[in-house]
Amino acid sequence: MKAILRNGTGLVLGIVGGIKGLKRDGDVLPHVFSEVAAEAILITISPEEVNGILDFIKDPYRMTLSDYEMMYGVNLRKYGEVETPSPIYTESARLSSSYHVPLVPLDLPEEKFSRHFMNHVSTWQLVRHSVRKRRLMHQAFPQKTPEEFVEKWNSIVNSLKGLRKMEELRLDHIMKTLDEIILEGKYEKILLVTEYEFYRSLLDHLIATGFTEVSEESLEDNVDLRTAPPGGSD
Repeated sequence: MKAILRNGTGLVLGIVGGIKGLKRDGDVLPHVFSEVAAEAILITISPEEVNGILDFIKDPYRMTLSDYEMMYGVNLRKYGEVETPSPIYTESARLSSSYHVPLVPLDLPEEKFSRHFMNHVSTWQLVRHSVRKRRLMHQAFPQKTPEEFVEKWNSIVNSLKGLRKMEELRLDHIMKTLDEIILEGKYEKILLVTEYEFYRSLLDHLIATGFTEVSEESLEDNVDLRTAPPGGSD
């Protein structure tokens, strides 16, 4: 899912919402990046995750996955090629490195995340979350699209109150950080990369704060955004 928006100051923002793990959605990023000639890539992961992804693309290594991540990947494969780490993250890091533009984290730093987690997720909820793995092993996912699958998956995995609260806190922090970056006015052209789960909320938030969705054709008529992104490639 993707959209291109502009606000009253002329800031152009391309937003891409991708399914975590699905290679198809990572493949969309270079086009939107070029379309807006992005000066920065904002991404809905933590500062620590950004550092980890940048290290990974320099020196790939075998990743250890949790039981939930393995079950998610097995079920996601029916909709297309799956990769770990998620292609929406690795492709963002490659574009950042190749075109020398900053990769800016929007999500909670790990320390704050851990603090919130301890405050909102009880030991009993963690036990229930662990036991729920057995149910997922036998759960059928007949959904026709990856988007429908992700929505069903999340309805099961995040059904516990504490985990839902953590997603709300993440989204709140992401929106506040995004607003601060836009208000700062450092960048005139931005690519925003988010997981599918947050795409609609972020798009609605941007529109509510003064952005309007524009077509690629209208951008082409008014601003030359089809030149190579700044910085050049290696």
